[in-house]
Amino acid sequence: LLDRLRFALGAERVGLMEFHNGSKNLSDVPFLYADMRYESADTSLVAWQYQNVSLSHYPLASVLFDRGYWYGSMSELEAVDRRLAGNMKMNGVGYAAFMLLETADTPLGVLSVSYRSDSLALAEKRKLGGSIRRTGAALCGLLTK
Repeated sequence: LLDRLRFALGAERVGLMEFHNGSKNLSDVPFLYADMRYESADTSLVAWQYQNVSLSHYPLASVLFDRGYWYGSMSELEAVDRRLAGNMKMNGVGYAAFMLLETADTPLGVLSVSYRSDSLALAEKRKLGGSIRRTGAALCGLLTK
C-alpha cells in the first residue's frame, strides 16, 4: 500500500508510524510513543530511524489528535512544530502531509507523505487528500486485525 501511494502521488517518502505505550508515569498514566514501522522511500533517501518517539515532544501530535490531519510546507510546519520541521528540513523535506489513523476509540498511528518540493499545485493537493484518506482507511483495517 505504501509503495502504491508513493508512486501514485509522485512523493519521495511515505511512512507509517504506529503508536504504543512506552512507559507510564507515577500515577499509572501511559505515555504515548510512536515507531516508524513501515516506509517506502526513493532509493536516494536514507531510511528514517524513528523509534520510541515521545509524542509529547512534538506539538503536531496535538493538532493531529484534534483535526485528524495536517499538510503544508516546512515553513508552515514551523509555526506548529519547530522541532519536527527542523528535523524534516534536514532530511530534505519541503512539503508533507500527515493523517491520524484511528478506530472509533483508539489511535493507531500516523500515515505521512513527504516531498522535496515546498509546494503542491491545487490538483496535486486534492489528489493527495483523497489518496491519503483511502490508504489510511485501508491501513486502519489491516492494523486492527
